[in-house]
Amino acid sequence: MTEPIETNVDIDEQEQCRQKLLWTVKREVKQMMEEAVMKKCIHEENCSVTTLSSAVEACLLHGLKRRAVGLFKTSTTMALLQKIAKFCPSAAEVVKIVDNDNRRSIESTNIFSFSKKLTSTEDNRRRLIRSAMYNRYLWIRTALIHRSLHKIVEYIVNISSKYYESYALVCNSVQGPIFASLLVGPCAVEFTRLQISDHLWTDSNAKELVQRHRMHTSNRASTNSTTMMIHMNSSQSPKFRPKLQSKRHASSSSEDSQRNNQSLSMSTNPAKDYVESLHQNAKSQLLYGKNNVLVQPVKRKYLFR
Repeated sequence: MTEPIETNVDIDEQEQCRQKLLWTVKREVKQMMEEAVMKKCIHEENCSVTTLSSAVEACLLHGLKRRAVGLFKTSTTMALLQKIAKFCPSAAEVVKIVDNDNRRSIESTNIFSFSKKLTSTEDNRRRLIRSAMYNRYLWIRTALIHRSLHKIVEYIVNISSKYYESYALVCNSVQGPIFASLLVGPCAVEFTRLQISDHLWTDSNAKELVQRHRMHTSNRASTNSTTMMIHMNSSQSPKFRPKLQSKRHASSSSEDSQRNNQSLSMSTNPAKDYVESLHQNAKSQLLYGKNNVLVQPVKRKYLFR
């Protein structure tokens, strides 16, 4: 009676592991697609590319047979890619690009080896860390940038019984195709190597901006309530005395009104206006809608949307 219980526990653990891996890929894909909406293109060394590559690597390593990629070889996804490159054209193209990049990097290090003595140890350490992070998921990055990652993963899912155990994610009849289809969207994103402004900084997403706005309004409401309580307590105290009334000229009253207007204008929060400008609300008027709008150029006869 104990053996069936143990097998059921193992099946549940494997199912939870597969769901966790697939959920991680969904989260990273969603983050990259949200970033692609805000930007025209994503830099190749962006952190979203690294996190998505690590999630794909974890899914491809799950249940990979140790001797399926070759005798005395470690179970790495690069060895699996080299194994399927004989039959998958997309994998063969990625292997060729990775080999060329490795050859160029070796040549560049040989040419500029004399400059290492001139540079500081801190710069060398940063360069080594950056190259290690970039080369960790090199073939996945390359396949993603060249829009062939989903084809390679789909091919691996189709022949998964040859290289994977039965409990692997890619061997599952439902979760394996879902994993391959999730990578279609990121493979359609535009990537760049140029150091553009979007690579250096980016605006926060709408959810974070709305959350900041709510925090600001709640803090302002709490401060208003505390000031009201202070005034009530001070008015109820026996030591409370009315303020002295002093007569002022008309010029002084006008100066006070100007000061009050300036203080009110300074008290308005620009973050609130920025958040409201990102979303269409009931107070603002819709200026332009791109859906179902026909555009006709001056010197053309046909219409296009």
